Amino acid sequence: MKSRNVNLPTPSESAQPNLPEVDPINGTPDGKTTLSPTDPTPTNPPLVKDPPVVTNPDEEKPPVETAPPIKPNPPVVVRPPLLPPVVKSPATAFNFFPLMWEKKVEASKDWTAMVYNVIKKEESYLLGQNVADDIEIFCPAYRKLNEDSRLNFWGQFFAALAYHESGWSPVSRMVERNFTSKDSVTKMPVVSEGLLQLSYQDEKSYNLDCGFDWNKDKELAVKDPKKTILDPYNNLRCGIKIMATQLKKFRSITLLRNVYWAPLKIGGGTTKIAEISRLTRALKICQNL
Repeated sequence: MKSRNVNLPTPSESAQPNLPEVDPINGTPDGKTTLSPTDPTPTNPPLVKDPPVVTNPDEEKPPVETAPPIKPNPPVVVRPPLLPPVVKSPATAFNFFPLMWEKKVEASKDWTAMVYNVIKKEESYLLGQNVADDIEIFCPAYRKLNEDSRLNFWGQFFAALAYHESGWSPVSRMVERNFTSKDSVTKMPVVSEGLLQLSYQDEKSYNLDCGFDWNKDKELAVKDPKKTILDPYNNLRCGIKIMATQLKKFRSITLLRNVYWAPLKIGGGTTKIAEISRLTRALKICQNL
């Protein structure tokens, strides 16, 4: 270990004043450290800094992972419970008076539905206010009624007409002996059949599609209910269309001539105008109260 930089006297130099002995270890007489005038002023040792970290600019920095954003929970939509649709019963929807045949014939409620359905969907002309000039004979209050009430009247009218034509027997039939010509479809004597006593040739005469099929029916017994002309729906539907044709042409329910049903012929030997009128006027909706 090197000592401090101290100039020691040589033997040839003059004697120096007596100096206190220097401690060889500590360099002071009393063991205390002293500074030599020639010693430099002590300074704090320089701070040693860590060498700067040099990074390669081309070096990719590792991606900084960030926590995914917290998505708010979607709002909970509370739907009201589904309620079943309100179904109106026929009585609530229309409030029709029952037709006269419903008290006597078990199957007649179906006939009522058939009549209403055909008029509403196919022959709504009958529901007009001025459908017939003689409508007051059968329903004095007809022109003041709404459509549902007018429909109720027509149901009663066809029920009354069917009573005087067939006695409400779907298989009723009668050979028309007063007819000189034969049925243009069957090539046989004209026969009136079913609830409204219709004939096969009516389809041709009135240019209608009544659903009558002679080729099928001729293989069946004359009163077989499977015959197409005896089917209540076919028969009632065709009769309603014949009446609609008459009203569009003559605007009258009763006629002196060219009338289809004999009970509606004015002054005829088998007229039933008064009887049918009495039955339709019995409906409360037809009365001028």
